[in-house]
Amino acid sequence: MKISTPHGTLKGDNIETILKEHGYDCLHDANLRYADLRGANLHDANLSGANLSHAYLH
Repeated sequence: MKISTPHGTLKGDNIETILKEHGYDCLHDANLRYADLRGANLHDANLSGANLSHAYLH
């Protein structure tokens, strides 16, 4: 999975791995458009300003 942020592209097997490696604030202002987030544990993740349009959430 690749996620674009204002600070660069974050890469990992899944979003939980990215959060563990980069911290729970790493998704602030991230582009999560069309991301498959079904079943992802985003508890404590800072999604403020993140683009979630057309993301798969359930």
